[in-house]
Amino acid sequence: MEFGGSVWLFVVVGGTVLLGIAIAITMSNNRRRSRGEQRLTEAATKQLYKEEDRQS
Repeated sequence: MEFGGSVWLFVVVGGTVLLGIAIAITMSNNRRRSRGEQRLTEAATKQLYKEEDRQS
């Protein structure tokens, strides 16, 4: 395998691994939130959607 092919292999495999790690960390953080925090997040999201709809 030539040098350029090795670099692309590293980029593709490394990117996939980093993406998997980022997704795992995010899922872990979301599971640790309490019910109150989850409700607050949902309410804030709904509020943002309502504001976007008003601006449209």
